Amino acid sequence: NNFIRVNNDLTVDNVVIDGQAIGGTYAQFKYMFHINNVPGTVANDAPELIVTNCLLKNVYQSGDPATATDGTIFDIARTSYAERVLFENTTLMNTGDEGVRSINAHKDPVHPNGTAIGSLVIRNCTFNNIRGSAGKVESDGDSTSFDGELLIENVTLYGCQRRVI
Repeated sequence: NNFIRVNNDLTVDNVVIDGQAIGGTYAQFKYMFHINNVPGTVANDAPELIVTNCLLKNVYQSGDPATATDGTIFDIARTSYAERVLFENTTLMNTGDEGVRSINAHKDPVHPNGTAIGSLVIRNCTFNNIRGSAGKVESDGDSTSFDGELLIENVTLYGCQRRVI
């Protein structure tokens, strides 16, 4: 399911990651970047993902854009935690589902921090041909607990078929 599994700090800069091969076939993976760790309760143990100046495209789990219902650029598992996630000056395009997502935090079990991400920043990005939601982020639903910081700034959206954010 994971093309790149993030367990430690990772910075990706000025890279094209394309799920379509030269012959026109598509790789079959559900998540381009996936955080699925169970760090300690200390935020310093959590990974950081920084993606800048990139082109990320063609994520279809079934390998067929016409029938794909899954395929997400970034996802974090509900029991996982990332201190910081940044997408900047990046184009995310052609997915079978969401562009960026952090969901299921309301289900058990959840990470002891109560939220999946310390901060999520999406700045100067373009979302194009996203079959699901461009961004799908939810907290744990507990109004008394800490929620991570979220900044969405200067984002352009084309062909996002469910929710914009």
